Amino acid sequence: MIAPKEQSEVRVRARPARALEVDAPEGFILVRRTAYGAEQTTVETVRVPIFHTAPARVRVQGGVTKNLGNYESARVDVMIELPCYPEASEIERTYAYASDLLDRLVPEQVEKATNGV
Repeated sequence: MIAPKEQSEVRVRARPARALEVDAPEGFILVRRTAYGAEQTTVETVRVPIFHTAPARVRVQGGVTKNLGNYESARVDVMIELPCYPEASEIERTYAYASDLLDRLVPEQVEKATNGV
């Protein structure tokens, strides 16, 4: 007796758009990181939105100095600057997004700089 062929059904569901998705061309950014005198360079792909008016800029910066013991310390600074439309709601939304991103990136960079010390 021959077993019947299995049939599978594929259903595709449309996902709702996320708040920060933008239909924008891709660009490239050169990122340089220096830790303990060693420089690391990477090229990252970013989406570059096109603004139809002069954009406002929101800048958020934060840093941490961590004591490593034996009179040594490591300093990590992260600065994020994002363009946005010059409207109060867009500025507030961009600031909230950049602040959340900064809260995630600073501890990651401290971990990298100190190798978990």
